[in-house]
Amino acid sequence: MPIDAHHGANESNQPEAESLNAHISDEPVTDVDQWMDLEEEEHQHNVDDIRTEYHPNSGIPAQTRTFSTFQRDLLQDPPTPDAQPWAPFRCRLDFEVAELAHEAALSQPQIEWLINLLHHSKQEPFSLCNYKDIRNMWNAISHHLTPVRSSLLPYDGVNQEFTLYYWDLWDWACDLLWDPYLGPQFTFDAQHLSKFDGNTFVRFIDEPWTADTFWEAQLAMPSHAKPLAFILYADKTKLSSFGREKGYPVIARIANLPASIRNGEGVGGGRVVAWLPIVKDDPSRSGKQKFADFKAAVWHESFKRILKCLTSKRKHGGWVECWDKLQRLMFPIVPILSADYKEQCIMSLIHGVMGKFPCPICLVPHAKLHNLLETWPLCTCHDAVRLLRKARRKYTKAKREKKLKSQSLRDVKNSLNLSKLLDVFCALCFDRLHTHHEGLWGKHLWIELQKCVNEVGRHAATKIDEGFAAVPRWRNLNHFKEVMGVSFTDGTKHEDILKLILFVAHDILNPETHESGYLLLQCIRAHLDVDMFAALEFSRLMDKYISESECESKSWDSPKYHLGIHLFDDIKAKGILRADHWSLVSAWIRYRINDLDDYNARKEVSDLDDSDSDDAVLNAPGPESSFHIKLGSCQRVLSIHAIQQAHLEDLAFHQFHTKLNHFLNMIPVIARNGHVALELSANIVTEFRYLKANFESMVDFRISTDYLCCSPMFHNAPRYDSIIIRTQDGIIFGRLIFIFTCLVEGTSHSMALIQPYDAPIQNRPLKDRLLGLWRVRAQPRHKSEFIFTESIIRGVLLLEDRSQPGDFLVVDSTDTDMFLHMKLHKDSHVY
Repeated sequence: MPIDAHHGANESNQPEAESLNAHISDEPVTDVDQWMDLEEEEHQHNVDDIRTEYHPNSGIPAQTRTFSTFQRDLLQDPPTPDAQPWAPFRCRLDFEVAELAHEAALSQPQIEWLINLLHHSKQEPFSLCNYKDIRNMWNAISHHLTPVRSSLLPYDGVNQEFTLYYWDLWDWACDLLWDPYLGPQFTFDAQHLSKFDGNTFVRFIDEPWTADTFWEAQLAMPSHAKPLAFILYADKTKLSSFGREKGYPVIARIANLPASIRNGEGVGGGRVVAWLPIVKDDPSRSGKQKFADFKAAVWHESFKRILKCLTSKRKHGGWVECWDKLQRLMFPIVPILSADYKEQCIMSLIHGVMGKFPCPICLVPHAKLHNLLETWPLCTCHDAVRLLRKARRKYTKAKREKKLKSQSLRDVKNSLNLSKLLDVFCALCFDRLHTHHEGLWGKHLWIELQKCVNEVGRHAATKIDEGFAAVPRWRNLNHFKEVMGVSFTDGTKHEDILKLILFVAHDILNPETHESGYLLLQCIRAHLDVDMFAALEFSRLMDKYISESECESKSWDSPKYHLGIHLFDDIKAKGILRADHWSLVSAWIRYRINDLDDYNARKEVSDLDDSDSDDAVLNAPGPESSFHIKLGSCQRVLSIHAIQQAHLEDLAFHQFHTKLNHFLNMIPVIARNGHVALELSANIVTEFRYLKANFESMVDFRISTDYLCCSPMFHNAPRYDSIIIRTQDGIIFGRLIFIFTCLVEGTSHSMALIQPYDAPIQNRPLKDRLLGLWRVRAQPRHKSEFIFTESIIRGVLLLEDRSQPGDFLVVDSTDTDMFLHMKLHKDSHVY
């Protein structure tokens, strides 16, 4: 994301259509100016050019490329895959049967039965004979990947032993570097990326290697060395239960890999690299500080073992043979530690929510957690180690505790700091899921809102549920039938409720029905604005709500409320926000097989194009190929007359033929040879019920995609999605009615019939401004219009205002790009 996004939107007077592609801020980033001479080169650059400044140690000169070239580099073709990725399994069917038996957790008799059944099939050789045969195949391939290890942890006497299961982190990373498909995806050198906005280059951060921590780490290494960055995540809430047995997983990701890979589920994605021991609660010791310190000590002793393989390479690094047969000197770093608040307290060894300084990142006093306007000294590894040494020089336990409690520290050695791989206080990062969705929202704001709604009456709760049920279905957004009477534990569901609640509750909580509830909605609106100036506004609104709600039992001095102030420092520094051994081996082989399938599919399409190049069907005129818009779900070809007859009762199709003729004659390129006259029977129309819109994201300047439907029956229900349309006068909103291509004088044109949502609104309600809502009004159905599909910018979710039929609210919280689009749009208009 742009690191100066919080400064506000571009307030220039450029036309709306142009400003949509502009950066949201004209303010240059001062640290970019230090390493970039802009004045000499400004005249050479075009808007949207991407500048890549490589780390000095890389020896690679800075490059400036057009945005389209930058995107093509990101989408380059992968290498030709292995023709037999299932080896040493004798054939693909052998592997897939073994994979099925493993994933289904079949017993040995079940596997024997499956094998006997498969022997009846002669379509493909099947050579496995028994369970032992499958086991031998797994074992034959297991040497390719790092095996699991176990270790006994004696602690506090001979009776205190805990078993730790873990993988060697270094060897696991070497497995990925050796892989011929994943290896080329690694980025070894730190980069600074910036985009030219017409005046200056503005830095943006989209991956860990474009952030400051990666850059500074490489600066401290020998010039020929490269950082190998590990992201570690531990969360006791992610327990896997098998009867009475439980596990405490540690998940690792490689920060050198792009987000699409490291955040995925396949090989190269997050991997469980350890199962931490769990110290069982003892009623006689539970709640006592000594027992809490003991559990923290077991945790850190475990992590000391996990990090040992990296600690040994901290000073001199390690040479790794990579996929390209080159030897690279790699230095391990751990720039990011991600965890829930409770795990962060264990990692940083602070006392937590009951301590004087409950934040694991800074020294904010407990009583000041709700105040987001003040800044406090940051915690550092150096200060923590020095304080622990001073405390342990004290003769009595009471004096030691008093010294340590001055910064809420525990009397335990921190294995993370001692490893010298990281400063734990710097590596701990803002966790959006736990801090916002499951924390501040799920456990605080949402509960307060439910209380307000229930105080209005049972009918209000019913209207909330009905409002959620009426929300149109949208990709990557959960659809809810009810929310008020359901307890959710999934953070993604809490996130989606937060995204939609304003648009459902705005007509239920108002100054007349519930004044403090209305003020709470304004707090929630500000909570959605994830940028710096919104955080300041959120603080002021929360102070007002806290003082006016008069709820003595509710405390807002919560660490999860405070942690949001560290969000932008984390992004600038780290670039974040985005099984047993057989399972790992199985995923590795499946990844290689899928890669081969994709390659063969692309090759078949290419061969088909070559072999059928003379075919009349392929040579028939069609819509011009466009990267921006692609049509799908093609229906049968009909005449214009047939289209009109099929929609006689729909006012949107009234005078379809006449309006289409008028629209085409308004286009100089089409009507250049004189008046275009479409014949009802001669001109053919092909309907499409699916549209894919690719667009440049305003968040990271990469290509994003919306998948839009325009169908009378999609999953047993009509679905006509809404869109943002670029016009000569700016942007408008509309709803798809009919997508089609029309053949005009031998050329096929891609068009859509839409219902515009641009009817004038004279007096907008005050709540729209206070709650940050943007209202649009639908034109009557008979005033439908034609557009070219190329004028579609992207899709948009519109939710009808039940209190004002015909008015719709733009849901700007579906994704961050939509949020920035609407932020820019609202800033350039007057409520």
